[in-house]
Amino acid sequence: MAVTEQAQFIVTKQNGIPVLEVTGDVDVSNITQFQKAMVDAAGSDGDVVTSLRKVRYLDSRMVHELFTLAKRFAQSRRAFALVSPESKSARYILDTAGVPKIVACFNSIEDAIQSLDVSGNQAAD
Repeated sequence: MAVTEQAQFIVTKQNGIPVLEVTGDVDVSNITQFQKAMVDAAGSDGDVVTSLRKVRYLDSRMVHELFTLAKRFAQSRRAFALVSPESKSARYILDTAGVPKIVACFNSIEDAIQSLDVSGNQAAD
Protein backbone atom coordinates (compact mmCIF):
# COMPACT_ATOMS: atom_id res chain seq x y z
CA MET A 1 0.00 0.00 0.00
CA ALA A 2 1.44 3.37 -1.04
CA VAL A 3 1.86 6.04 1.58
CA THR A 4 0.70 9.50 0.54
CA GLU A 5 2.06 12.70 1.96
CA GLN A 6 -0.72 15.03 3.09
CA ALA A 7 -0.63 18.25 1.10
CA GLN A 8 0.17 21.54 2.77
CA PHE A 9 -0.65 24.98 1.41
CA ILE A 10 1.37 27.90 2.81
CA VAL A 11 0.97 31.50 1.63
CA THR A 12 3.87 33.92 2.09
CA LYS A 13 4.99 37.12 0.40
CA GLN A 14 8.29 37.57 -1.36
CA ASN A 15 9.19 40.96 -2.83
CA GLY A 16 5.58 41.98 -2.22
CA ILE A 17 4.20 39.14 -4.35
CA PRO A 18 2.05 36.41 -2.79
CA VAL A 19 3.58 32.96 -3.09
CA LEU A 20 1.52 29.83 -2.49
CA GLU A 21 3.86 26.97 -1.68
CA VAL A 22 2.28 23.54 -2.12
CA THR A 23 3.89 20.39 -0.77
CA GLY A 24 2.89 16.75 -0.73
CA ASP A 25 0.22 15.01 -2.78
CA VAL A 26 -2.58 17.07 -4.33
CA ASP A 27 -5.71 15.26 -5.41
CA VAL A 28 -9.49 15.39 -5.24
CA SER A 29 -9.39 14.97 -1.45
CA ASN A 30 -7.68 18.32 -0.88
CA ILE A 31 -8.36 20.40 -3.99
CA THR A 32 -10.78 22.57 -1.99
CA GLN A 33 -7.94 23.46 0.38
CA PHE A 34 -5.83 24.45 -2.62
CA GLN A 35 -8.64 26.62 -3.98
CA LYS A 36 -9.05 28.40 -0.62
CA ALA A 37 -5.30 28.98 -0.38
CA MET A 38 -5.30 30.50 -3.88
CA VAL A 39 -8.12 32.87 -2.89
CA ASP A 40 -6.08 33.91 0.16
CA ALA A 41 -2.96 34.38 -1.94
CA ALA A 42 -4.59 36.34 -4.76
CA GLY A 43 -6.81 38.60 -2.72
CA SER A 44 -9.07 40.62 -4.96
CA ASP A 45 -6.55 41.92 -7.46
CA GLY A 46 -3.07 40.48 -7.01
CA ASP A 47 -0.60 38.50 -9.04
CA VAL A 48 0.38 35.11 -7.62
CA VAL A 49 3.24 32.66 -7.83
CA THR A 50 2.25 29.08 -7.08
CA SER A 51 5.13 26.78 -6.26
CA LEU A 52 4.59 23.10 -6.96
CA ARG A 53 8.30 22.47 -6.45
CA LYS A 54 7.69 20.04 -3.56
CA VAL A 55 4.57 18.37 -4.93
CA ARG A 56 5.12 14.64 -5.29
CA TYR A 57 1.82 13.77 -6.95
CA LEU A 58 -1.08 15.61 -8.54
CA ASP A 59 -4.16 14.33 -10.27
CA SER A 60 -6.36 15.48 -13.13
CA ARG A 61 -8.46 17.63 -10.79
CA MET A 62 -5.39 19.72 -9.98
CA VAL A 63 -4.51 20.01 -13.66
CA HIS A 64 -8.05 21.19 -14.36
CA GLU A 65 -7.77 23.74 -11.54
CA LEU A 66 -4.53 25.13 -12.99
CA PHE A 67 -6.21 25.65 -16.38
CA THR A 68 -9.16 27.34 -14.65
CA LEU A 69 -6.84 29.64 -12.70
CA ALA A 70 -4.89 30.57 -15.82
CA LYS A 71 -8.12 31.58 -17.53
CA ARG A 72 -9.37 33.60 -14.55
CA PHE A 73 -6.08 35.43 -14.09
CA ALA A 74 -5.88 36.25 -17.81
CA GLN A 75 -9.46 37.56 -17.85
CA SER A 76 -8.73 39.86 -14.92
CA ARG A 77 -5.37 40.93 -16.42
CA ARG A 78 -3.39 39.55 -13.51
CA ALA A 79 -0.24 37.46 -13.65
CA PHE A 80 -0.12 33.82 -12.56
CA ALA A 81 3.23 32.03 -12.57
CA LEU A 82 3.96 28.43 -11.66
CA VAL A 83 7.10 26.85 -10.24
CA SER A 84 7.44 23.38 -11.74
CA PRO A 85 7.61 20.30 -9.50
CA GLU A 86 10.95 18.67 -8.83
CA SER A 87 9.20 15.29 -8.93
CA LYS A 88 9.64 13.82 -12.40
CA SER A 89 6.25 12.12 -12.30
CA ALA A 90 4.41 15.30 -11.25
CA ARG A 91 6.26 17.33 -13.88
CA TYR A 92 5.43 14.69 -16.50
CA ILE A 93 1.71 15.01 -15.70
CA LEU A 94 1.84 18.80 -16.12
CA ASP A 95 3.85 18.57 -19.33
CA THR A 96 1.61 15.90 -20.83
CA ALA A 97 -1.50 17.91 -20.02
CA GLY A 98 0.01 20.99 -21.68
CA VAL A 99 0.05 23.21 -18.58
CA PRO A 100 3.33 24.94 -19.57
CA LYS A 101 1.64 26.08 -22.80
CA ILE A 102 -0.99 27.95 -20.80
CA VAL A 103 0.80 28.98 -17.58
CA ALA A 104 4.25 30.54 -17.34
CA CYS A 105 6.38 27.86 -15.64
CA PHE A 106 9.72 28.41 -13.92
CA ASN A 107 12.32 26.35 -12.07
CA SER A 108 12.44 28.57 -8.98
CA ILE A 109 10.30 30.97 -6.99
CA GLU A 110 12.89 33.69 -7.58
CA ASP A 111 12.66 33.30 -11.37
CA ALA A 112 8.86 33.38 -11.23
CA ILE A 113 8.84 36.52 -9.07
CA GLN A 114 11.35 38.20 -11.36
CA SER A 115 9.12 37.46 -14.36
CA LEU A 116 6.18 39.14 -12.63
CA ASP A 117 8.29 42.14 -11.67
CA VAL A 118 9.53 42.48 -15.25
CA SER A 119 6.08 42.11 -16.78
CA GLY A 120 4.65 44.58 -14.27
CA ASN A 121 7.34 47.12 -15.10
CA GLN A 122 6.74 46.71 -18.81
CA ALA A 123 3.01 47.24 -18.36
CA ALA A 124 3.69 50.51 -16.52
CA ASP A 125 5.88 51.89 -19.34
